[in-house]
Amino acid sequence: MSKHIYRPPLLITMDLEIAYDHVKDQQVYILDQLMEDTSIHGIPMTVFTTAESTKLFSRKVRDLHLRGHEIGCHGKTHAPAENFERMDYQQCKSIIAESTAVLESITGVMPRSFRGPRMETSPTTQRVLIECGYHSDYSVSSRRLHIPPKMDLFFAPQTPYFSHQNSHLKSGDLPLLNVPLTSLGVPFLSGMLYILGLPAMKALFRFYY
Repeated sequence: MSKHIYRPPLLITMDLEIAYDHVKDQQVYILDQLMEDTSIHGIPMTVFTTAESTKLFSRKVRDLHLRGHEIGCHGKTHAPAENFERMDYQQCKSIIAESTAVLESITGVMPRSFRGPRMETSPTTQRVLIECGYHSDYSVSSRRLHIPPKMDLFFAPQTPYFSHQNSHLKSGDLPLLNVPLTSLGVPFLSGMLYILGLPAMKALFRFYY
């Protein structure tokens, strides 16, 4: 099977999701601010959005697409039960196919990049992604400390790699590019911002940079 070399048009990735503790008006403000800031600085980004969010913020998501940002799939609802590490093939295929159709109906373009809620993926999920036409998965957080420990996750490649047919945490020949999240024990993602606060996240950014 030949590999399709996919080069995502991004410098920044972000998750756009609807959660129980998120306020709609605040999310609209954040989206407007992001579009303004990225336009001023000429920064392209990949926005990972759930199908639920895409329908709720359809105009905003469409505007992001029209401004040249990539819209990636982040599942259907981001609910705790939506676990792409553990769900079986049929459930995974149903959720990804439905979510893909929603994103495509709003933007007019099929999404090519995926990030599982809570950074969850699996060989089954990646098999479904390939079948559904996806080219990249941003769900692996290599070098991330996990409870209980996951040594294969900790030692997964830190730079982009194609998946192995038996493991999403090993390099192989499948036509799906894994783009690992920056991490060294502590991952650089929004959840850590809520836990550590802005000053600590700025320090973490400088450390990783």
